Amino acid sequence: MTVKTEQDVYKNFINGEWVESGVEEVYEVTNPADKNDVVGRFPLSTEKDVDKAVKKCA
Repeated sequence: MTVKTEQDVYKNFINGEWVESGVEEVYEVTNPADKNDVVGRFPLSTEKDVDKAVKKCA
């Protein structure tokens, strides 16, 4: 029996730091052997998030 638990939303890893995304929308990644087992939730980062990351790393 699989127990589904509430997962934290992971942040973007930029230049050695975990950084919040500018959006609240997320996607879930599930265990391929058990689609009811959510491995994690990740932000649907936008072009603005990418631009901030590039500036931070430059």
